Amino acid sequence: HTHGFFILADEVYQFLDWSEGSPPPRMASYDVADAQAEAEAGPSSGLGDFDGEDHAYDDKEEAASAGAALEPRRGACVLSISSLTKILAPGVRLGWIEANPRILKYMVERGFVIIGGGLAPVMSEVVARALDSGWLWTHVERLCAVYSARASALCAACEAEAANGVAWTFVRPSGGFF
Repeated sequence: HTHGFFILADEVYQFLDWSEGSPPPRMASYDVADAQAEAEAGPSSGLGDFDGEDHAYDDKEEAASAGAALEPRRGACVLSISSLTKILAPGVRLGWIEANPRILKYMVERGFVIIGGGLAPVMSEVVARALDSGWLWTHVERLCAVYSARASALCAACEAEAANGVAWTFVRPSGGFF
């Protein structure tokens, strides 16, 4: 918020965490407090309003005279984009977006959403059933167990090489995809 830029976050990896504690908060969670404060205080002004207009200007003078492009953005600034390709299967090409309601409103009013084209209706139904049945979260738990075992095996191999005279150090990961 302070510096007036948007954050595009790929946060599906948040689910692939096998650490003892909780993973760090998702970036989208930071805009939740802003949305609640906005609802209480009324809408803010500036580019963060997403009024549907294209605020692109050809030069900085035009932008400055319009008073828009150089104004620091306030309010919503995080767009979290996640894909089921990373947690369900390669090639799924289906995901979800989390953001402040003002950003979401701006996005859902686009033509491809309104007409329903390109949203993978068959795969959407498959994923909805996987979610409703609880299967997807069981699958994610299995992925975490597999990734944890693979990380442990890799660390054991690195430690074995270090014992054989290879000069290196590393930090054993405590969990998480990265």
